[in-house]
Amino acid sequence: MSVYKIEKLLTDDCSFRIGQTFGYPFVDFKISDVGSTFESLIDSQDTFVPSLERLYDEFMTNHGNQFSNKQKLNKDIIFGRVARMWASLIREWHAYFSLLNIGRKFKFDETFIIRNDEIDTKKGIDIFLKNKKDKEKSIKLDILQSTSRANYFRNKKDSIRVKDKDISGKKYRLFLGPNKETTKTINGWYLLDDAYAERIIIYYDKILRE
Repeated sequence: MSVYKIEKLLTDDCSFRIGQTFGYPFVDFKISDVGSTFESLIDSQDTFVPSLERLYDEFMTNHGNQFSNKQKLNKDIIFGRVARMWASLIREWHAYFSLLNIGRKFKFDETFIIRNDEIDTKKGIDIFLKNKKDKEKSIKLDILQSTSRANYFRNKKDSIRVKDKDISGKKYRLFLGPNKETTKTINGWYLLDDAYAERIIIYYDKILRE
């Protein structure tokens, strides 16, 4: 299963160490196409999801020209931003595959449990649990680390990008971090806990049956 492929990489492959994302300048600037690059690389190489180095190289090759006129953005600043986005994308895609894996037991497929760069980047919805009978009872999940910095920048992004108000459903923020029931830790990574993922699916199934 895809979720286990990700967990194995985070456990055994040194190119997926969370420590790679630490120590770089924390600068906020406009950046695009990291998420779409990540998505395009899923299941397209030896590792199921891209390593940080693979994502950065592919992103800079195809989309690096967006920084050509921004002289203050050196390599460390850009790499640090991509690294933090990579970590978020790993967590979000892991959560998606975890929910999808459990959801299949309830006969839910990719038409019910949805994730893609389009709804993530433009709408701020990390995972969309679609209610096909009653759209207002759909579930929009926003997954982020339980830090004040993560929450600050998520709120900032939500204030300037296209909102998700045109997509029916209820929004839930799902915080991952130490000592939270939502979270399991693998090699320093905070990931969606299996039991909590099952709770989400059971709740979703209940809503669909109402």
